[in-house]
Amino acid sequence: RIDQAWYEQNFFDKMLRIKLGQVAAVNEFGATSFFDLLMNDELGYAPNAIFPPRQSFSPAGKPGIISQLDLKPLIQGLYIKGGLFAAYDDPYSPDEFGFNYRDQFDHGSAQSGEIGYIEPNKDYRGTYKVGINRNDKRYVHLGTGEPLRSDYNVYGMIEKTVYHPSDGRGYDAERGLDLLVQVVGAP
Repeated sequence: RIDQAWYEQNFFDKMLRIKLGQVAAVNEFGATSFFDLLMNDELGYAPNAIFPPRQSFSPAGKPGIISQLDLKPLIQGLYIKGGLFAAYDDPYSPDEFGFNYRDQFDHGSAQSGEIGYIEPNKDYRGTYKVGINRNDKRYVHLGTGEPLRSDYNVYGMIEKTVYHPSDGRGYDAERGLDLLVQVVGAP
């Protein structure tokens, strides 16, 4: 199954980034920057609270667009980004192989927004972000049976490298201790 296939273009000396195609939105919104270092995929994004807003996830990428604006003229490391994606009822059906775009937009849309700050210190890096994911889908509340429109979640995340051991000639950048705190809320 094809998961992601997208085109990315940078503008204005990489201050604006546009990504268009089939994407896994959870890799962009709420994902940790330490994701490539983690063996547990669940730690890579805001825990399962992403599913009620119908945000696309790996390996069930959906058509979408993401734009990110680098706010380094204001503060080095500050950014804001937003995304719009096809939502889903069942992420794998009727799109079993990832190429069936016929009814991808019949299930509403999912939207995401995030503002974050990435510390410029590369040795003891840190990332701080807050965001929201939502959809415009109509559904029935499983607990009450009440018809509802849209669902959402909000998240905050702090990830920080706090320690590198010394090897006598300086610190060892390949080893260390990273802290990750995620808070996710949903109705």
